[in-house]
Amino acid sequence: MSWKVIVSIASEKYELKLSALALVHFKKQVLEECKVVQQENECKLKITNINGEDIETDEHLQKAIGCNQLEFIAYFQSKSKNDDDDNKKDEISPISNEKEMNTLDFWKHWSVSWIKANVEAAKAVEQMIQKNEQGLIIIANNIIGSNNPNTSLFVGLINSSKLERKEFGEYKMYLIKQKLVMLDEVSIDGNVYAIDCQIQCKGHVEITTQLFVIKDVIIDETLKLSISPIQWNNKIHHDIPVRVQKFENEADEYAKQKLLNEASLQLEQAVKLCVENFGIIHPYVANTYNNLGLAYLHNQQWDKAIEFIFGTNHTWIANLYNNLGITYKRIKQYDKAIENYEKALQIALHTFGNNHIFVADMYRKLGNIFRDKKEYQTAIDWFLKSLEKKELLFGKKSCVVADANADLAFTFYRMEEEKNARKYYEEAWKIYDVVSGQFDRRALAVKNAVRNLSEYIM
Repeated sequence: MSWKVIVSIASEKYELKLSALALVHFKKQVLEECKVVQQENECKLKITNINGEDIETDEHLQKAIGCNQLEFIAYFQSKSKNDDDDNKKDEISPISNEKEMNTLDFWKHWSVSWIKANVEAAKAVEQMIQKNEQGLIIIANNIIGSNNPNTSLFVGLINSSKLERKEFGEYKMYLIKQKLVMLDEVSIDGNVYAIDCQIQCKGHVEITTQLFVIKDVIIDETLKLSISPIQWNNKIHHDIPVRVQKFENEADEYAKQKLLNEASLQLEQAVKLCVENFGIIHPYVANTYNNLGLAYLHNQQWDKAIEFIFGTNHTWIANLYNNLGITYKRIKQYDKAIENYEKALQIALHTFGNNHIFVADMYRKLGNIFRDKKEYQTAIDWFLKSLEKKELLFGKKSCVVADANADLAFTFYRMEEEKNARKYYEEAWKIYDVVSGQFDRRALAVKNAVRNLSEYIM
């Protein structure tokens, strides 16, 4: 996946194609395009959007692209004595403002499973530090060979039965305990935590989200061109997320016992902790407010929670409407579920644009609702949109794409269109067989469906 942007330098405009939303990669392309060699001690490259807002971090760049702001301005500034003084201050105190630290990314991944998986990764990091262990911890929902999966030794290592791993919903955590890790021809859709090890790269290597470095990590220079390493901070990356997760786990236990007031109190503690450390505008705060909103839902205070917390057009309001849609679907109030799913979809489209996993998932949920209502053709339309977006985001060899094919197959089966049903079941089977193996339960299920439909059609 790549992004086309326009960069203005003086009176010239340049069209760039970004293969990764990393600021260091963006700046490198700007310098190469305008054939300027930046003298580090004499000048520095500054980038803003067309509104004059500074683009200083990966998060700034990702937010701009997500809001469809594809035009930027780049110019060089001479370094002053104050700049040198500031650099020296940074060397003395590298964590001058913890609220500006790179916390867990919620741009591409933002589900409950994503948060829990990364909290467990943070715990594993601390355990490895205490034991003086070396290696990588990976949180990903997809790890594929860039070209041929069979040629990547790293993919082979990941798929080894001897490797320690845990599952958190759609995500897996892999623990690789060794000093030297070779990444070859691989795309890791998620986060990587490197602890006191050396990372070497061969061929095309991609980490889509974040790379955290702990202690004395040596990173291949080619990898640094596509992703900016984040220095580990125990408080920001371990202590706070672990405490927040503890509050949320306790809230879940209270909710199971229908002690809703006690559950809300735990979530309020989580909100307070996040606001005190990150300020009011931060993804962690939004997430804890989202969970508090769910508690308000059970107390029938949903609309009040939405208006009080965020207004009506915030990213996490999409998540709130999504959760409300799920609740209405469970009690078979389908029209109300559709209304809330559509609100979630509109906010997501406004915030992220068309090509985002949340948008693709909302298409699927709308398809499921209309299938439950037996409005099959409308369901097919939504499922086709979901399949199209997921193929664009993940490529054709991914379990989420196989799931999308299976959704279409089952809907065509309900419509008694057996040939179309078999077509999409066969496609799902091929993908599951390659990605998950022929004995995966999903592969076996769709294989059986193909066999039954073939006998029926004959």
